[in-house]
Amino acid sequence: MAQPLSFRAGFARNLLFEFALLSTSVLAFLFLTWWAAGKQYLPGEEQWLAAIIAARQPVLTLPAQLLSALGSMNVLLPLWVIVVAALALKRQVMALLTFLPIPLGYPLDAALKTLVGRAAPAPAQYPWIHDLSFGYYLEGLARRQVQQLPPQGVSVPAVSQPVTAQAVTQVIATGFPSGHALLAMLFYATVAYWLWKSGPAGFWRIAGTALVASLAFLPGIARVYMGVHFPSDVLGAWLLAPAFLIVAYRLARWVERRWVPSKHQLSFPCATARER
Repeated sequence: MAQPLSFRAGFARNLLFEFALLSTSVLAFLFLTWWAAGKQYLPGEEQWLAAIIAARQPVLTLPAQLLSALGSMNVLLPLWVIVVAALALKRQVMALLTFLPIPLGYPLDAALKTLVGRAAPAPAQYPWIHDLSFGYYLEGLARRQVQQLPPQGVSVPAVSQPVTAQAVTQVIATGFPSGHALLAMLFYATVAYWLWKSGPAGFWRIAGTALVASLAFLPGIARVYMGVHFPSDVLGAWLLAPAFLIVAYRLARWVERRWVPSKHQLSFPCATARER
């Protein structure tokens, strides 16, 4: 049965938008990666980070650590397992397929860190709560040579004596791109997308989607505030994530249409022809 002209026009617009976003994301990320591979920082970036650290308030340390933890494998992996299991039980095939590739962001981040090799801000003595987690342990085993990189300090030229970046969290990996920022963007952006598609119309759908979408950005911001990443580390992750998600979404659509029985192809009851 032929699709209506309006459907085909809408489908073409969606593809055009996705292609434009994918192209922009990839080109911007490649440029930033080339820049970072030369061990270069964005203009004024070292001074920005030092200024942020100099203005840091103790009362915000714990909230920043908690937000950072939302992008760690210790938190995201259990959440991912719960979401995937729930979608599988409900036979929400398309949504399930879009969540399955998300853990691949972890080895992708590790490979890029090794390839680029730009050191993160210098680790320092950190307080009682830190992110020296199982995920970081695996990174250390996979890339021991990173620990031999010389520490890098950051100073503020506007003060009489240099201010060295004091990290709240100890990091044993290189910095570009930020793994916390990348994984948080991949997971929470996908959750926000399906909340928007599936939730009942009204205030709670908007509020819930906005809240989850904010979690896609907050861990990356927290990493900069904590002094364990330069802003360009987080920016690189945010540029890479849209390309990853678009490719994952289109692959999921292809798998669904090729191998999934038609009775299971609707991701949610409210899905419409326009969304497909």
